[in-house]
Amino acid sequence: VVFKKSTFKGLQSKADYSAVKLKKVERKCLHPEIMLIRIKGEKNVDVRLVAPIYTSLHSYASFVLVTHSRIFLYHGNYSNLLERTKAILFATNICNKNGMLSCFAKTVENVNNDSENSDFWLLLGNENQNSPLLFNDIPRELLMICEPFEKFIAKLNVVYRVFDDLTILTAMSSNIPNRKLFSDSNVLIFDFGSEIYVWIGSNRSQGLPFVCDSKMLFGTVFDEKRPEWCLLLKINQGVIDLLFESKFHDREILKDVSPRKQQIQSSQNKRSNSINNDENLAYQLGRFLANNRQVESAYVLEDIEICRSANNVFTEQLTYFVLDDDYDLREIDSLWLFKMDTCYVIKWNYRVERAERIEHETGRPRTAFFYWLGSKTTKKQQGLCAMALRNLDKERHPHERIMQGQEPFIFLQLFDGNMVVAGEDSGIFYMHGSSISSECYLVELQNEVILRSHAIYIIVNSEVTIWYGAALKFANKIVNGGHPYFKLLKNSAKIEEIVECDEKVDLPVIKADNWTNVSFKLLNLDTMIVDQGSRLWLWNDSVVSTFSLLVAKAFWENRSGQMTVIYKNHEPTSFKALFPQWCDFDEQHPSKNLDGNSDAIEVNELLRNRAQFWPLEKVIARDLPNGLDFSNLEKYLDDDDFQLAFKMNRNCFYSLPVWKQIEMRKKNKLF
Repeated sequence: VVFKKSTFKGLQSKADYSAVKLKKVERKCLHPEIMLIRIKGEKNVDVRLVAPIYTSLHSYASFVLVTHSRIFLYHGNYSNLLERTKAILFATNICNKNGMLSCFAKTVENVNNDSENSDFWLLLGNENQNSPLLFNDIPRELLMICEPFEKFIAKLNVVYRVFDDLTILTAMSSNIPNRKLFSDSNVLIFDFGSEIYVWIGSNRSQGLPFVCDSKMLFGTVFDEKRPEWCLLLKINQGVIDLLFESKFHDREILKDVSPRKQQIQSSQNKRSNSINNDENLAYQLGRFLANNRQVESAYVLEDIEICRSANNVFTEQLTYFVLDDDYDLREIDSLWLFKMDTCYVIKWNYRVERAERIEHETGRPRTAFFYWLGSKTTKKQQGLCAMALRNLDKERHPHERIMQGQEPFIFLQLFDGNMVVAGEDSGIFYMHGSSISSECYLVELQNEVILRSHAIYIIVNSEVTIWYGAALKFANKIVNGGHPYFKLLKNSAKIEEIVECDEKVDLPVIKADNWTNVSFKLLNLDTMIVDQGSRLWLWNDSVVSTFSLLVAKAFWENRSGQMTVIYKNHEPTSFKALFPQWCDFDEQHPSKNLDGNSDAIEVNELLRNRAQFWPLEKVIARDLPNGLDFSNLEKYLDDDDFQLAFKMNRNCFYSLPVWKQIEMRKKNKLF
């Protein structure tokens, strides 16, 4: 190798370059310094930028607060499962993609209603550095909306198209945008109220470089038209912005809308990717349900949170009213017996003292009205009761509507365990227990009563019989424990206590397996997870989906006990025993697509059966294990039998129109 003389001179140079300072590259921030993103909806969840102040928060949605270095996640007390799941995935995606939304945070900080997250409240302008109480309420106008929230808020959406001569026409308005708007040659302006995006197709990037000028778009500077926290962003085709993508529920195509590249990916890869995504989503949803147990929330009256075990709330006076036949509220001396066809009003005068101990009384006098509506009252009675209460309360105190069967703890505690609900003429009362004795109450059951082995019943006729189930784990008897209700009965009737094994009551008894507390998780309108503690039930209105099976399996991970799939109108007695009373569903609307496969089956066994292939003869004859999906029988054929039956492979079959697939299934006796 031969080196030039200049090379040797360069290597021998002793010049000092330490004084030379390189210019630091400054990154231009495209997003506001603080962004508060609301996530709310029932089906197609709406993700939208809102004002970054604490008064934007409320209990009926999830929120993500994004700064350049931190991400906070807040769930409202009444936010639904989809909103919480969407918020978690949204915040996690920001962390996983460094610099997304101009944020470089590596972890998500969860915010609770306590003072541990003071930075969250400071960023939103709450100088008290703790959770305010005012956002527990939501504007009444919003609660009165009949349509889903995402459809209501979509009325703000407008999409404009910019043509070659710079004319701007409306391409879509008052709807959720979809991918059909995109084209390589289009320039689109998406106006979501608090967010404005200018999307430029790959064939137009050089043609309209100035289209993102706010003065050209709106006739003036952007911040004079909308608040500073709003977002104006230019997006070229192929550039990913998570907040923009969340506006589209088929957003994966936004990464590349070129038809040429869409054709490259085979239908087989699409199918396998879809299966993997469903499995991952099912696992995440199952673990989310398992790890986010429902926490009992406090009851809010006049911006004051009242907990079940609060010892600083004192009742000053109780006044009772009943709605009479003339639909007027008539005051009565006492109230402990509630009739199911009657409306009642309770006026509660109370006082809330400070948490710390002091020598004298504190807290101003407060008043609240509860109006209780029996299950057999008509809509007319309920409306007239509310109107009569409005006329009675001239000072406009809080009015709390209480439906029978949905009584909150604060209402039950007012009666100190004396509350009895009657109106079925069976004379058999079920005792609703509680860890706090003042919340216990009795409800009369409908005729044809079936007793539960883990429950307590009061049978009232000429005598009063207290029936204890054999599986009951209470150590003390009710009467000896001084239950308030029986203080009223001791002087007027003979009271006898018996247990299940005495067999003195001629009524059927059913028993739940290993009775413990039960919790419910609704997956969709026809599937429910019932967690019995020692056992899991997966209840379904029709054929259970594989997605629901995977969610249930993930929910039960690292726990022992059976996981059983059951179907509507075919529930076993051990499941019915979990409920105080069970009424079978209307037989006029039987479960769909069961085809006789309605027997209970274990979740893992059903998953194994669905993953297997079965001979063509057995599939045609429906000689298959219980729980398989008979509406898609071709899934249980191996590749050879599939080719033999349909004269094509699976990819070709599933690329056909749905009507053609159904026609071919019928032809091969697989429908």
